[in-house]
Amino acid sequence: MTANEYDSIVIVTPIFEDYRSAELLFKEISNEIGRKAEIVAVDDGSIQTPMDISVIENALLNGTLISLNRNVGHQKAIAVGLNYVAKNYSNVVTVVMDSDGEDKPSSIKNLLDFLNSNE
Repeated sequence: MTANEYDSIVIVTPIFEDYRSAELLFKEISNEIGRKAEIVAVDDGSIQTPMDISVIENALLNGTLISLNRNVGHQKAIAVGLNYVAKNYSNVVTVVMDSDGEDKPSSIKNLLDFLNSNE
């Protein structure tokens, strides 16, 4: 399978007590990639500001929210998201992004171009 033959791009992102940054990220993803992107957001045990699925829907994206009962840490939250993708999707490109603004959605197109150029 080449990167051009994927059905969608699934973006796994851990979130802890900062759904507002995730909200901005999802809107940028929607603007950059559009409906071909799907979100698997892992709320890593947020108590004060837990995320709601509407944050994904308001960005006009499809996706899933996995809410963990307790904070397991950034890496384990990513592993939970990747496990979900492995069990529930096929024929997708999976990208892991931080939800805090460090990772830029514009980089996804560069990543896909790189994958296509190396096949």
